[in-house]
Amino acid sequence: MCQNYLAAWRSVKPGIFARLEKIISSFRRKNPAENIKLYFTGHSLGAALATLAAFDTRRTRFFKKCKPGLYTFGGSYIGNKSFAKSFNALAKSFSCKHYLDPNDSFVRRINDYLNLMVKGSPYCPVAGQVMLPAGKGHEIRNYMNLLDPAKQRRQPSHNDKKIS
Repeated sequence: MCQNYLAAWRSVKPGIFARLEKIISSFRRKNPAENIKLYFTGHSLGAALATLAAFDTRRTRFFKKCKPGLYTFGGSYIGNKSFAKSFNALAKSFSCKHYLDPNDSFVRRINDYLNLMVKGSPYCPVAGQVMLPAGKGHEIRNYMNLLDPAKQRRQPSHNDKKIS
């Protein structure tokens, strides 16, 4: 497990879980028979945190009756084969998609760096990897455009130069 991602998740987990428990308890009082679906999503570092959040909700007793969904964009690998195996066993019980652009050099560089830092047990993908058609890189706008068939043209980004 990447210790930086794990430290980031541990720093926000208590606040997120406390808030979710409050919201879910309130919902269950009003709708006791209704199934609860929790969707986690994130881009880049947010993708790593969303993956860890979905993983932890499936392992936490309070959330056992909740069904998480996970949708990430441009996230790097966050764990080794052991983590992937544990995640994949839990992922069978919820919807999981990790969208990647083959032109996203940022994610490729992060994954290469992580694998250089770890000896013996390289980082690897978890269940749900979806390779999108080649896009324009790491920006979230790129991922949204790749998922929207109506948007054949890429929206200009703040990095684009204006031609006058």
